[in-house]
Amino acid sequence: SVPSTGWGVAVISPVREFLGPVTRVRNILLILSVAVVILVAGISFILSRSLSRPVAELVNTVSALSGGDFSSAGISSRGNLRETRELSEALSKMTSSLRALIQDVANSAQSLTDNAEKISLSLKENASAAAGLEEIFDSVKQSAVENACAIEAANGSIEEMAASSEAGAR
Repeated sequence: SVPSTGWGVAVISPVREFLGPVTRVRNILLILSVAVVILVAGISFILSRSLSRPVAELVNTVSALSGGDFSSAGISSRGNLRETRELSEALSKMTSSLRALIQDVANSAQSLTDNAEKISLSLKENASAAAGLEEIFDSVKQSAVENACAIEAANGSIEEMAASSEAGAR
């Protein structure tokens, strides 16, 4: 309405011409929204893979360790997160410590086996020596018995001689 005249103004225009700029802005916004959604989805996928891959590798390494496989050459610490790298380094240190511990146990077991064999050999030698000593003691005993018999016989002879001498002296 025009204030001083009291008249109203009406404009007749085709709807397409009137709403054309609004429709164009709407279409541009829809295309930009779809592009942003696709871009965000792609970035999310790449980011999630870069976060989950190191964790999956660590899980595989821990599974191998739990199965007794300590032969892994090294544990990758290429993750993007500080926590993943720290976990990887700690796991690597633990694996190295376990390898060293297993080697120490194996060395101790070998040393124990070697010492047991030495003790066994020593016991066999001692048993053989004891058997030899038993033979010597038996021989000494036999000689002692024979000497005792000879002394008894000599003593009997001396007593006979003494009795003969006493009889001859009377």
